[in-house]
Amino acid sequence: MKRYLLIYVSFIVLFFYSFSAFSQSRNDLEKQKEKTRKEIDEKQKQLESTLEKKQATTKDFQLISTTIELRKSLILQIENEIKFTDIQIEKTAREIQLLSNVLDSLKQEYSRLLRVQYLNSGKKKQLLFILSSKDFNQAYRRVLYYRNIDFSLRLKATQIQNSSKILTSKIDELKYIKISKDVSLKEREKEKALLQKEQIQQQKMIVDLQKREVELRKEINIKKQVEKKLEAEIRKLIEAEIRKRKKNTNATVIKADNVLSSNFRENKGRLPWPLENASVVSEFGEHNHAILKGVKVNNNGVDLASSNQNAVKVVFAGEVSKIIRIPGTNVTVIVRHGNYLTVYQNLSEVKIKTGEKLKTSQIIGYADKNENGSYQVHFELWDEINKQNPLIWLK
Repeated sequence: MKRYLLIYVSFIVLFFYSFSAFSQSRNDLEKQKEKTRKEIDEKQKQLESTLEKKQATTKDFQLISTTIELRKSLILQIENEIKFTDIQIEKTAREIQLLSNVLDSLKQEYSRLLRVQYLNSGKKKQLLFILSSKDFNQAYRRVLYYRNIDFSLRLKATQIQNSSKILTSKIDELKYIKISKDVSLKEREKEKALLQKEQIQQQKMIVDLQKREVELRKEINIKKQVEKKLEAEIRKLIEAEIRKRKKNTNATVIKADNVLSSNFRENKGRLPWPLENASVVSEFGEHNHAILKGVKVNNNGVDLASSNQNAVKVVFAGEVSKIIRIPGTNVTVIVRHGNYLTVYQNLSEVKIKTGEKLKTSQIIGYADKNENGSYQVHFELWDEINKQNPLIWLK
């Protein structure tokens, strides 16, 4: 009986925790899924206009490919949620069985006490039993005996009532968890159907783009020329800044530059995105072309796209070093943050001027809209002459 009483007390303590823990964990999983869904929705908006066009672009293919990877990630998250729910179903079923055993034991003990009370019922019988005691201590113990029977009956009745309530709640909890699993299973099938649809769309794009190999190679060459010109301008600017700093003997200016560089470096991984609600359509570094086999493409930064936001903001406090327009692209803004430079390319409208001091997240211009209706900006980050992967700097 002591063992069951201990289990009973444990259930009283843990009951209120267990379901709230399940709800909390499920909420965490839901937040992950919601975040992934938002990214997918953003890319779907950008792809809507693509479906209406006669021809898809390489960026459209990159967009659908990223959407597919996100969709796979979402399906995996749902499957993890289902596994987690299965564990909870098994755990709750065990708790229900154990609690049922405790309840049966409490009822048996209650029945035993009722029989004892019945056998000792009647005030005359109780009084004779007490008066037949050998001494006062024995008489006192017999009085306590009758009182303890009454107290134990009331206690057991309360325990049975509470255990019944907990058991009912646990059964309801199990029903809720099973319903949650059914919802997740239906959700997974829906996402799998969407994934299949997107994969068919991706294959159609591949066929379409492969037919236009000559055009794609021409686009790659034009982009390489633009990148070379922009890189040459950045390196020229960096070299000029280095020469300028070497000649500068003003201790105050040197200290301010060092502090700005240090502050920028300390914010690695926490910098705000230059384009809000943006998707990455082309990542940093050298990688294989999405369509053309054997063709390598290089990106000195990242290409970001958004369907509903076009305000481009500076990622950290700094000074506008240069505003340039390279043939084949829109306006490019270069901002200096001590030893660091950030580059914002493809601006159709600029709101700042060279030499202007900027605050973090200040609007510097607006991204141009491309042929598929989304706003795109090319973003680079340099540590003096060393190109950096912007994605490890952005939060």
